[in-house]
Amino acid sequence: QEQSDRAVSAFKKAIALNGEFSQAATALGYLYELQGKTRQAMQVYEGLFARTQDYGAAHRLSTLLLKEQRYQEAIPY
Repeated sequence: QEQSDRAVSAFKKAIALNGEFSQAATALGYLYELQGKTRQAMQVYEGLFARTQDYGAAHRLSTLLLKEQRYQEAIPY
């Protein structure tokens, strides 16, 4: 858990330095997914997509929405 917390902190710092650092944001979102923190992951992906139109963020976000059967919300991604 401690290692995960350090990773979350590092990813957040990287994103704060460069909001368009898609690799850090995607990694943070995926880490949240692995921890079962779907809402936080979705927020990260939504923010990244809004800032950069990153296709990886769109893919991860649409996947999570589809898993939750939120089909209409997934369409834009």
